[in-house]
Amino acid sequence: MKSPKTLPAGTQSHALDRGKCESRKRKEPSTPMSSGAEPTGKEEPVLKSIKIHPMFAPKSQSLPSDKGPSDWDSNVPKSLLKYTHLDPFTSVTPPVFSTEEDEDLKLKRKRKVAFFDLDGTLIKTKSGATFPKGDTDWVWWSPMVKDELTRLAQLGFLVVVISNQNGLKAPSTKMHKAWKLKIEHISTQLKATPFLVLAALEKDQYRKPMLGMFDHYVEILSSNDMTLDSEESFYVGDAAGRKKDHGDGDRKWAENAGLKFYTPEMYFGKKDEALPPLSGFRPRDLEPCPSITPTSTPLFSSPSSNRSEVILLVGSPGSGKSTFFESFCLPNGYVRVNQDELGTRVKCERKVEEVLTEGGRCVIDNTNRDKATRAAYIKIARQHNVPIRCFLFPSQPALEKHNNLFRLYPTSSGSHVPEMALASYRKGFEEPTVDEGFDEDIKRISLIGELGKGLIDEKQKARWEGWMN
Repeated sequence: MKSPKTLPAGTQSHALDRGKCESRKRKEPSTPMSSGAEPTGKEEPVLKSIKIHPMFAPKSQSLPSDKGPSDWDSNVPKSLLKYTHLDPFTSVTPPVFSTEEDEDLKLKRKRKVAFFDLDGTLIKTKSGATFPKGDTDWVWWSPMVKDELTRLAQLGFLVVVISNQNGLKAPSTKMHKAWKLKIEHISTQLKATPFLVLAALEKDQYRKPMLGMFDHYVEILSSNDMTLDSEESFYVGDAAGRKKDHGDGDRKWAENAGLKFYTPEMYFGKKDEALPPLSGFRPRDLEPCPSITPTSTPLFSSPSSNRSEVILLVGSPGSGKSTFFESFCLPNGYVRVNQDELGTRVKCERKVEEVLTEGGRCVIDNTNRDKATRAAYIKIARQHNVPIRCFLFPSQPALEKHNNLFRLYPTSSGSHVPEMALASYRKGFEEPTVDEGFDEDIKRISLIGELGKGLIDEKQKARWEGWMN
């Protein structure tokens, strides 16, 4: 028989009653606690004659410098820190397989994972300050945290800490070194409890609520012939969008990852808590709008018509211009003219000249935010006696910022641009009009709705529709 399912403590349903599955009174640790421990109110004798293995030594003793059971992994992206305490895949109680029907599961074992935020969830500052003053300025968030992490490991959960640490900056800084020392202090407290830490150092795809750290951990599982048990796994974090919280990134991260979410008060304190609605932007919350207006003329002429023309796109970075070109213009025989590829506007103008001289059709896939920029291309079209039309992608700042962040994912086709590029576009934007010399009314294009359906696969779409910040 399969071992019965166990639920993590602290859920609102209180399905797991600690009073039934462990002693009603927790025993205080018998070994001296290092600087990060909660006071017990009782002095414990220190047996100085007993030698302690270096991996269990408090920070006042030297930690091993060579690679051992606890180690920082240098083979990770530069904007990510990874620390492993013991080997979770050999230390944690493995799942039991008792029938031939479970053979496939042996190849890809489902593992329960307990994800935790760090600051304000597992630990807090001992000084009471908002930010820690050094590597020893920490205590457990509550006295039960340490025992709960050990209990989870004994139940077969993999314990993973997920933390945003944008403030650490370069590895050579005092703050960076102190933070890493603090993690090592924590490992001396947990001793035989395996855990893994992932920390995002930049505002990139690894920063919560984006799923870079989640993806990285799923890859770790996969490399060990394991998969995540999403139904049994969960995430605990303090950034839940409450009035007292510094944000809501933890809760959004859990929602993006498809995990159950608990605040520290809900999980460790068994407190029922009604959380407020999340705020922010997601494309799934947008109302569908017309894909193309006006529709009095066709979007494209047939490629077989051999009609030479210029289509000039106007829109900010992240508005969908390049996706529109790849999905609709390229199949209709249009050549892309793009400054990111060619380097300068002069080279773009020359490329348009070349295409029209050969009797071709082209799309100018740049922001083209002002009249002066557009006038240069209108002039070229007039010189070649070919029509020029303008397709406008109306500005939606929240969507554009969202799309720009989505580009941070390696599976995205676009390139991320600095925030100032979005602000610069809006500042210099002049809405195009037919009076500038275009041959028909300006077409307004939106990929939110029917036109955008099927442009990306369902997995990518689900991720795009989630929270980015």
